[in-house]
Amino acid sequence: MAQRGTQQLKAEQEPLESSMETWREEVQHLREALAEKEEQLSRAVMRTVTHVETLTQLNNTQAALKESNLKCASLEETLHSQQQEIEERHRRELMKQEEAVGEMREELEQKIQESQRLRQEEQEKTKEELQRLSEAILQLELQVSKKKKNKSFCRWISKKMKFWKS
Repeated sequence: MAQRGTQQLKAEQEPLESSMETWREEVQHLREALAEKEEQLSRAVMRTVTHVETLTQLNNTQAALKESNLKCASLEETLHSQQQEIEERHRRELMKQEEAVGEMREELEQKIQESQRLRQEEQEKTKEELQRLSEAILQLELQVSKKKKNKSFCRWISKKMKFWKS
């Protein structure tokens, strides 16, 4: 009986051992699957962390870009207003210079007119003087001519008188 009990126990134990071996294999298989799943999960977590870091960098970059765009817009506005001020100042200076040139032009035109008037007066005086001198020369020439005629007449007469005297 005792032997029978041990055999029976052995017989009952064999399926249990076989079942236990199956369970051990199943547990080993599940442990390997769990390790693989943990590794996949770890990789997925790392990808997620990397993705979150990338999104954080992207958000920081976008915020910096917005700030840069605002600064750029502010600078553009400042430069535009400065340029308008400079253009307005240059326009005013140009107008002042044009006015000054217009005053100078008027003075120059007046001086030119005055010098033309004086030149005309001088030309008229010179003409009158030339005419007066021409008339004086003519009168002198007439006088010289008359004197020559008188001298020649006097010589003629004197020759005639000498002829008569002889």
